[in-house]
Amino acid sequence: MIIPPRLPTDLEIFKAVYKLYYDDFEASEDKPYVLLDRDEVAKELNADATLVSGRIFYRLGEEHYHKADLHPSKIPGFDIEQTEDGTKIRGRDFKINFTYMTSVLADLREKEERFQTDVVISVFAFIISIVSIFLSN
Repeated sequence: MIIPPRLPTDLEIFKAVYKLYYDDFEASEDKPYVLLDRDEVAKELNADATLVSGRIFYRLGEEHYHKADLHPSKIPGFDIEQTEDGTKIRGRDFKINFTYMTSVLADLREKEERFQTDVVISVFAFIISIVSIFLSN
């Protein structure tokens, strides 16, 4: 049986992209675009590169694409690099709109923090309920 690679969350993927490519963004003359190497991101996460790039593609286009027109060139935040000879780079390298990606990352972090706060409040309420049951007896 083959053990599949780890499946990272979108939050983990975008944190890794931010960590790995922030310096490239700062130095980029093609702002806001940054060329990503999906293999590098996958290696950072110990995950499958195809799944990682698929998650990036899906998440960046999730809220803003038209279902009838899902070509990457039509999705804000995602762009396939055009080479000098006119061929598209397919596979490991592609461009993303880094500023758009950071907006998605901030939204994912906010949702994670909200979830963690809700869990803490729920656990605290549960503990108070248990304590009140024992004190009322």
